[in-house]
Amino acid sequence: MNPTSKSTKDAAPVAAGEILDCEALTGLYLKGVERVAEAQKQALEIAAQQNAAAVDFLKKAVKAVPGIPCAFAFEVAEQAFDRLVETQKSVIDMVVEQNAALAEASKDRGSSAGKIAADVSKIVQQSAERGIALQKSLLEFAAQQSKALSEAAKQQFDISGTPAAAAAESFQKGIDVLLEMQKDLLEAATKPLKAAAAKAQ
Repeated sequence: MNPTSKSTKDAAPVAAGEILDCEALTGLYLKGVERVAEAQKQALEIAAQQNAAAVDFLKKAVKAVPGIPCAFAFEVAEQAFDRLVETQKSVIDMVVEQNAALAEASKDRGSSAGKIAADVSKIVQQSAERGIALQKSLLEFAAQQSKALSEAAKQQFDISGTPAAAAAESFQKGIDVLLEMQKDLLEAATKPLKAAAAKAQ
């Protein structure tokens, strides 16, 4: 007989009537999700700190070279990265909340299939609404960044009243229209969700 193999005879038998503690297992699962989420958030914080240090270094390096007006571009890049980090954290929070809500819905084993389906439907609806709100927030941020870059470029390169200024203005208007169209599409996407929510209540 192989000395490393374990015999099934040595395993403790499961007592009659003993069942798996589903609530304890669910709690263990949720704690694991929370720990992974916290680790991801910490990694994002470290990345943000590293990015800030790199941008600070690059700003100083650019100042040492005359005639390179890029400091504002670095600030915009830093703000965009910070916004990305905050967005990622929000998504991580949403995943943790979804898992908790689904775990809570699974506790109602005695409930009807209709109630469980309604609970899951509500969770999916809330997730979609939060995702759409997040996208709208990112679109607004993109519009702000685009305007700030456009204004900075006009001032930095002193192009006021030139054809380049008119082209920059036209480009900015195009970006604004595109972002507004995207917001309208997101708003249209929420209408069926709101209608479904109203019917469910």
